[in-house]
Amino acid sequence: MANRDGIFHHFWDAPYRPLFLASYLWAFVVVAVWPLGETWGLPMPRLEPVVFWHIHELIFGFTAAAIGGYLLTALPNWAKTPPVHGPVLKILLMFWIVARVSIASADLLPFLLLAMLNAPFFLALAALILSQTLRAGAWAKAPFGLIVLCIGASDIAFLIALKNGHYQVVLDISHLALALVSLLVLTVGSRLIPAFTDNWLKQRADNGPCVQVAPFSRGLAICLLVLFVGATLTGYPGVAGAFVALSGLVTLWNMRGWRSFSILRSRLLAGLHFAYFWLPIGLISLGIVLIFETGYPVSGLLHILTIGALSGLIISVSGRAASHNGKGGMQASRFLVLGMGLIWFSTPVRVAAPMFPDQTTNLELISALIWCAGWAHCLIGFRPALIGEARRPVLSGTKHQTTALKPSNLKGT
Repeated sequence: MANRDGIFHHFWDAPYRPLFLASYLWAFVVVAVWPLGETWGLPMPRLEPVVFWHIHELIFGFTAAAIGGYLLTALPNWAKTPPVHGPVLKILLMFWIVARVSIASADLLPFLLLAMLNAPFFLALAALILSQTLRAGAWAKAPFGLIVLCIGASDIAFLIALKNGHYQVVLDISHLALALVSLLVLTVGSRLIPAFTDNWLKQRADNGPCVQVAPFSRGLAICLLVLFVGATLTGYPGVAGAFVALSGLVTLWNMRGWRSFSILRSRLLAGLHFAYFWLPIGLISLGIVLIFETGYPVSGLLHILTIGALSGLIISVSGRAASHNGKGGMQASRFLVLGMGLIWFSTPVRVAAPMFPDQTTNLELISALIWCAGWAHCLIGFRPALIGEARRPVLSGTKHQTTALKPSNLKGT
């Protein structure tokens, strides 16, 4: 009874708690196991080559848990329904954990069983999103469920190619899945960040220009990224490179009115802006390599998207749940700020690794150590989000000219 108001009593009241926590833990574990664990002689997962376990778990484990945490946290605002909680949330997390265990022993399992153990998480998550958004007539949000289904299909395709020893196909599928995740990041981030920024500036009676959403350039960037996925699927790498580079350029242009230098006093907003900045840089760089075949490995550039943009945004968005100051505002703790900074810094270190052949392995290990240190700090900083009664709204503070936290204040989530 003494722990009744602690983490265990309210832990299952909201999806952001177990799913974001799972994402944080798995981000640390995956890189601690490989490459760091292999270097230190630790036992490796039963999946060969082990680098594919690393790739799979960062995309379909770490990222998938974070996507589920965000989408299910935002779902009550989209569909005007209570948050997913209790038994449904426990079953969803169980699906995710079972998938992690199965992948760690993938070489010992037949493909059919492996697929049956990995598919339920994505199917259940997509079903929750599609059923509630369609029932509520939130047609603009229903495609998020379809993106989840596509990522789940990519997971199964990844496993088929891996079981058949088609390693280049495995890499191609992982790149495609990452493109789908980038599409989700672009779609959500290009609305969420301007909304949070505009609200923060208005609360401080800022006299500058309004933050610009620029819907045309936003829509164009999304369309170009969809065309990139299509060109990749049909086997036109040069055309795909042109589409993804243009998408990155348009995304960068779309950010011109976000007043990024006016929000540096807000640690959370600065984290969002700096993390999102890696997205156009990664897309443009990927396009240049695909078009001109520069010799730089595509896998190196993809770390701009995974470490820089994706991880940074996951922390900056999910960390808001741990940053409520009790007065309707938000202030990130020193642990979250240091964690965000470390992970942001690990990006250029990892990207630089292939440029120095004699030091590539050392730079990769240094980047991995910085990454793990960053997520360890974030885990400590995320603790306030896990205790006490679940907050509504979760990922936003008091809106401009409001005095109470209400479900209608979820704009931007």
